Amino acid sequence: MERYPIRAFKYFIYLIVLFFIIYLLMVITKTTTIPINRFSLFLTTSEGWILIGAIIVLCLAYPFFGFVKRPIYGNITENRDIIISLFEGYGFKLFSEKEGVMEFKAVSNIRKLGMLFEDSIKLDASATPATLSGNRKAVTKILFRLEPLLKK
Repeated sequence: MERYPIRAFKYFIYLIVLFFIIYLLMVITKTTTIPINRFSLFLTTSEGWILIGAIIVLCLAYPFFGFVKRPIYGNITENRDIIISLFEGYGFKLFSEKEGVMEFKAVSNIRKLGMLFEDSIKLDASATPATLSGNRKAVTKILFRLEPLLKK
């Protein structure tokens, strides 16, 4: 978890930006009772502090449930080309390969932004069993397609 503080901070910024976008939409549609020039009123209510507390708790928990390391059973070295083409099909390219560890990164800037620029997925074939680690959503999608290919 060497990247824990960075991931928590990125998610905090993401949630704050999302909050302000929702607030601005509420101001535009006139569904808020707090005008934009009196936003400081939000911090004087208990609901405002509860929301801030919830954002902080989510940011601290996100690195634990947002990133995973899953085992892969099968011969990685024999199926290297299949693995690389599978990652390319999901929008990832081989970024580096050192001592049995392949690192893939997202190609699209939109995908990188959606993953908060934590778009690195590592396939460690040097471990027994091999492991796939990275963003939970991407790892789960890739693993779902990769396991049947390795069992053939």
